[in-house]
Amino acid sequence: MKGRIIYLKNHDASIKQAEEAESSLSKFGWEVQLTPGYTAETVQSGKHAFNILPNGRLSCFEGKKFFTKKACVMNHISFWNEVIQKDEPMAFFEHDVIACSTPDFALLNRTKDFCFLSMDYAFDWGALAGKFLWRPEPALAHEIRDFPKDYPLTHHRMCMYNGAQLTPGTAAYVITPSGARKLIAAVQNYGLEQSDYIINSHNVKMQYYAPSVCKYNTVNLSTSNA
Repeated sequence: MKGRIIYLKNHDASIKQAEEAESSLSKFGWEVQLTPGYTAETVQSGKHAFNILPNGRLSCFEGKKFFTKKACVMNHISFWNEVIQKDEPMAFFEHDVIACSTPDFALLNRTKDFCFLSMDYAFDWGALAGKFLWRPEPALAHEIRDFPKDYPLTHHRMCMYNGAQLTPGTAAYVITPSGARKLIAAVQNYGLEQSDYIINSHNVKMQYYAPSVCKYNTVNLSTSNA
């Protein structure tokens, strides 16, 4: 399956991690390509005429941090448009992802809309570490699971997405053309939202791969924070 690894151009640590991600993913059968992402500076110079979702998470930010967060979501929108153009499921990877096993690619191709690839590790990493007791049930065989009803991470802002289940970050996921079209439609109809908030159960079918086929680099660069 094809995939894109998003990294920050002219950021040595990001480039190093992206190359480590590329090496690990290629080892486990992914056809990945390194792709430089938007930055707070370049996203301001582009023509991205989207409204901002009222009362959403993205609407909370100002100044450089707002443009940094906008750059993150524009990376996903660019990728979703590529998925629609190529008309096939594809994988999005952030620079700090590390592949840890080979997925069943035929199974991944049966993803409905969105399939998260690192659920076993997501709640012990980054901003989510220590905040929730929930963990996925161990998997005895490869499977794609729906997000369960007791999944704890939901949209908390008082907007149209309030209560919707959220992806636990955007480090590694597969999206189908149908999922990509739904998310692009959500942006066009409702406005931009932070990338890990707009991927939610209001907009797409939320699924995850078990057992996880990706984990995280031991160094968290936190490049989404200005």
